[in-house]
Amino acid sequence: MKRLRAFIAIEISGPVKESLQRIQDSFRRLGDRVGWVKPAGMHLTLKFLGEIEETMIPPISEAISRTCAGREPFMLHLAGVGVFPGAKCPRILWAGVAQGEEQLRSIFSRLDPLLERIGFPQEKRVFHPHVTLGRIKALHDRRRFVAHAAENREVDVGSMMVEAVHLTESRLRSEGAEYRIRFTSSLKILR
Repeated sequence: MKRLRAFIAIEISGPVKESLQRIQDSFRRLGDRVGWVKPAGMHLTLKFLGEIEETMIPPISEAISRTCAGREPFMLHLAGVGVFPGAKCPRILWAGVAQGEEQLRSIFSRLDPLLERIGFPQEKRVFHPHVTLGRIKALHDRRRFVAHAAENREVDVGSMMVEAVHLTESRLRSEGAEYRIRFTSSLKILR
């Protein structure tokens, strides 16, 4: 049986991607070893599923559809840069959510229990919506990197309409992850 690595996410639109790329470029100039997320792969993860059987795509798609039904598209505004897990040992560089967090949390809180019913454990960590910009491999100067993140703590990234949620397959390649959308559900009001 075919297995695939999958997650549920919101795609980031063109103009916002361009702003995120400019932020990445400012960090690239520091010369650190970071695995940068390619623009085509920029997304906001709602739930990482891990390795799944291909036969799970229909029930996962149903959970996504049920989550999206009756929800209006909404404005997502990204702003600010930070690091996970923290300044002492940064591993992930991310862009945060300034508007739309309530809607994202609502989608997540509906989706997570529906996925639990079909075998995916509920998330133990608090949902922190963000867009990953890069995975830090090695820093020449941690303080300089963290200071640059602090300087960009309130940087305005831009806004986009969230109109759909996607089930996405992730294929890990030597040159970085490659993504393929396997299912899409539009946010729509039921009439």
